Amino acid sequence: MRWPRLLAAVLLAVVVHLDGFADPVRMRYAEGTSHGFLSLHTMDGAQIGTGEQLETRRGSIVTNRLTFRFKDGSLDDDTTVFSVAGPLLRLISDHRIQKGPAFPKPMETMIDARTGQVSVTYTDDDGKTKQEMEKMDLPPDVSNGMMAVSLRNMDPQAPATLSYVAATPKPILVKLHITNNGLDPFSAAGRPVRATHYVVKIDLGGVKGLIAPLVGKQSPDQHVWILTGPAPVFVASETSFFMGGPGLNRAVLDGRLKCRAANARPGSSASRPHPRSGRARIRRTTGRWRAHRLDRRSRIRIAGRIAPRPS
Repeated sequence: MRWPRLLAAVLLAVVVHLDGFADPVRMRYAEGTSHGFLSLHTMDGAQIGTGEQLETRRGSIVTNRLTFRFKDGSLDDDTTVFSVAGPLLRLISDHRIQKGPAFPKPMETMIDARTGQVSVTYTDDDGKTKQEMEKMDLPPDVSNGMMAVSLRNMDPQAPATLSYVAATPKPILVKLHITNNGLDPFSAAGRPVRATHYVVKIDLGGVKGLIAPLVGKQSPDQHVWILTGPAPVFVASETSFFMGGPGLNRAVLDGRLKCRAANARPGSSASRPHPRSGRARIRRTTGRWRAHRLDRRSRIRIAGRIAPRPS
């Protein structure tokens, strides 16, 4: 009886080790400099805020900042630093601030993936500021702030599992199981194209994972659409902003830019936008986002439509 028990214990340890330490996402595309704009909506289509994403690179270090500003004054500001030095994407640090009426517990989370130090500063139900600090054994696949870049580089045909530090507010390590749910159609300037629909399931693991559905604390599945190909790009997402949140919010491409004629002097007539020129605009209506830019010589219009997700 002794040897079978010992063998079972060894096998269990191996299984737990393999499940807990998956490989980081392999970098298939070069990361560089990008600047994008987003529109934030409820699931019934009401716009509740705007977003801005800015990514810069110095050497092998990439900094990505994603900011959402809500109409009610709330703020979600997430700055992520990760390395592209080798073939694998690796998180260095993540700093996220959530405050305002949209967040029941205003929170600031700081993660140092190199040391495993995690700090969560939050306001409790009585309005008091508290702090949770943990020295965690973070696996190399921890992906806070890296969901979009991970999905852009992921093999669409292969299911994947990543780790994520969730602030509850006590920091806990959860698993994100990612599967490809097929291609959803949308159109660009009338041309039909398809975006890969990823479903992200949050696994709390252990006893918490078993109890969560029973007490209504199970987070809903998250959904992200990526236009794959030679240059993958984020299209839209349906995600929650915090663990145990009341529901999902939809983020889609959006933005508004103004431009002026090249080589024009500030304040000159050439630098002032013509009523029908010098505009770049991206907007989204129900189930639809549009982008167009008008200049003095031609009219360029880019339009896209994301098909409703099957119920």
